[in-house]
Amino acid sequence: MTKKTLANLMMLIGSMIWGAAFVAQSVGAEYIGAFTFGSIRFFLGTLVLLPMIWFTRKKRVEPDPIPLRKYITSGFICGVALFLGATLQQFGIMHTTVGKSGFVSALYVVLVPIFAFVIYRRRIHKQVVFAILLSIVGVYLLCVNENFSVNLGDVLNFVGAIFWAIQILCIEKFSQGLNGLKFAVCEFMTCSILSGIFMVTIERPTSAAISAALLPLLYAGLLSVGVGFTAQIVCLQYTDPVIASLIMSLESVFSVVFGFLLLHEVLTLRQGLGCVLVFGAVILAQLQPKGAHRAAEE
Repeated sequence: MTKKTLANLMMLIGSMIWGAAFVAQSVGAEYIGAFTFGSIRFFLGTLVLLPMIWFTRKKRVEPDPIPLRKYITSGFICGVALFLGATLQQFGIMHTTVGKSGFVSALYVVLVPIFAFVIYRRRIHKQVVFAILLSIVGVYLLCVNENFSVNLGDVLNFVGAIFWAIQILCIEKFSQGLNGLKFAVCEFMTCSILSGIFMVTIERPTSAAISAALLPLLYAGLLSVGVGFTAQIVCLQYTDPVIASLIMSLESVFSVVFGFLLLHEVLTLRQGLGCVLVFGAVILAQLQPKGAHRAAEE
């Protein structure tokens, strides 16, 4: 098995981990609030990355020339966007199904080129325009019911997707040249601290509630944040970024699969068609024609 094939396989496993994380978030929401879940989740994810930083530092011949304050500043900016996206998603999943949450959250892939056009004036290819229109129809079928009303959870997940897209653009701008693991630690800790502030001032969870949500927390923190993110960093070094992004898009599909298998959630035919259209839009938004990325930068 080649390194590229192995990397793609690991990315597929990572997508499965992230898809199942929606189930963990849904179950955890039954016991603790969104801020509590987020604070503990990202703290656990940070704990996974710390020994990896120490291990990779010992293998490097030369020390990192970038000062710590650069990591803290960049991590804080991106961490704020991560905090808003993750918190809104967690609040949203309290009021909707796991499958719908997965697909609505995946819309950040379609939103990124829109924001890149608004902020950086990057040209939007016709293919992406079609993906945007396709996603609008898909979201309508997935989220708007026969009475033309929208579930609160779907709205929160969509707003969360906006901040996921902003986070992607922030990472692109502020993480250039930085060590990926050290940057991630600063970003995750920012998210954990911000969530922790609201946890102790608003939610004030009991130890019994946290214990009841321990298994979902461990999964979402250690596996989804820690292992999933680390696998993404490592695998991107050996596979094509477009292929990797397509594999990661399967996260939304796995959220429906695990929602059905573990929580017995079933989508209607209308919602299922919406999922198909949204997934198609996500794929189209990533399949940029050859040379499109270079043209966008010029």
